[in-house]
Amino acid sequence: MITGNHEKIAFDVTKEIVIARLSNCQHAVDKEHGEKVADYFETIYNRILEIVNSEEN
Repeated sequence: MITGNHEKIAFDVTKEIVIARLSNCQHAVDKEHGEKVADYFETIYNRILEIVNSEEN
């Protein structure tokens, strides 16, 4: 759940990265690939959130 500005920034940036990546790939629409995309999204989101939070300090 997005609760603050940093989370919103991280979500929006991650969404754009994932959309760009998926638009350049051929993936089957199935459970396995959906789980991989979710893992990819989560990994990127967590790293971007870490960077955004560190920029404030």
